[in-house]
Amino acid sequence: MKKTLAASFLCLTSAAAFAQGYAGVVAALSSIDAGCNNQLSCDKKGRAFKLYAGANLAKDKQIDFGIGRLQAIEVSVIGFGKASSNGTTILFNPDFVPSDPAAQITAATSQSRTANALTLAGVAKFPIMDEVAFVARGGVAYVSSTVRYYVQGGQNGSETSTKLKPYLGLGFEFEAVKGLRVVGSYDWTRFDVVDQKGGLKALGVGAEVTF
Repeated sequence: MKKTLAASFLCLTSAAAFAQGYAGVVAALSSIDAGCNNQLSCDKKGRAFKLYAGANLAKDKQIDFGIGRLQAIEVSVIGFGKASSNGTTILFNPDFVPSDPAAQITAATSQSRTANALTLAGVAKFPIMDEVAFVARGGVAYVSSTVRYYVQGGQNGSETSTKLKPYLGLGFEFEAVKGLRVVGSYDWTRFDVVDQKGGLKALGVGAEVTF
């Protein structure tokens, strides 16, 4: 699937010969909204990063909306960080008969959830003033999600899933100096592993250079 996304990007950008390219990095706060049912405590927040690169389409390949233009194709790698939850479970001590109350032990449990995504998206820009524009992204994300289980502090298995999910992004860009932009971004896709599903969100700021 990663090869498919990469090949798609190359095919799309081939239509943008001689157009300007760009790349950027964003530091963000994230939310992994999954796996918190029946837990004593849950921390959905994490730290995220985003690396991206794109190519502006040639003028005759862009789509004009009147108030903005679909003008670039972009790929990105997003690390959504880690979220965790804590709870309890009942274990049975084999040294006692099941009917003996001492056979039941209340054990501390926890889960950690991580997710990373490779995205391919079209980028539309809506100018607000000369150096400032609103940015909207839409496409697909190849999401790798992992849940790790712990009992009494020791790891007790894990599950990993990789699936294709929808991807949406919003943001802004401000050209601080020629060839360098300050950017803000909000990125959204989906977490889906075993019986845990939910949204993946990242909100951050960064910088972008053109070449």
